[in-house]
Amino acid sequence: EASPDQAAQRERFRQAVAYGRFVMVDAETREIYEQASERKGVPVFALTVADFLNAPSIDLLDLSAYGGQVGSLVKIITSDDFGVMNVHIAITEEQGAPIESGDAVETPSGTGHWVYTAQTAVPTGTMIVVHVTATDRPGGMVTITNGKTL
Repeated sequence: EASPDQAAQRERFRQAVAYGRFVMVDAETREIYEQASERKGVPVFALTVADFLNAPSIDLLDLSAYGGQVGSLVKIITSDDFGVMNVHIAITEEQGAPIESGDAVETPSGTGHWVYTAQTAVPTGTMIVVHVTATDRPGGMVTITNGKTL
């Protein structure tokens, strides 16, 4: 009988195979993996399974340009074997009360460099917490959190 960890890993692999099957019948998504397959010399299906199993990463969360003013910037650098599709930002007060949230914009497209422009003014002296979630093509996610006193 499988241990709970083994059962979880088997389920994760089952989901990866299901994602691979989806990609094989979706022409638009399959094209992305076919191009990589030709470059890397790895079968398309193997790339899809690997992409599912390989979560994105957030390599940098830069709050140095965020000062709590409308128009302040939060900068993020991400990476993934087939690209990060979305970066979502949530800014809260230290106790968790929401201040604002929204999606960052990849600038320029395809680089893994994302920028979120603040829409809400926050008073000086407020302790804020920034939560960043990056999502890749198969839906893998990673979240990091960092705080700052304005």
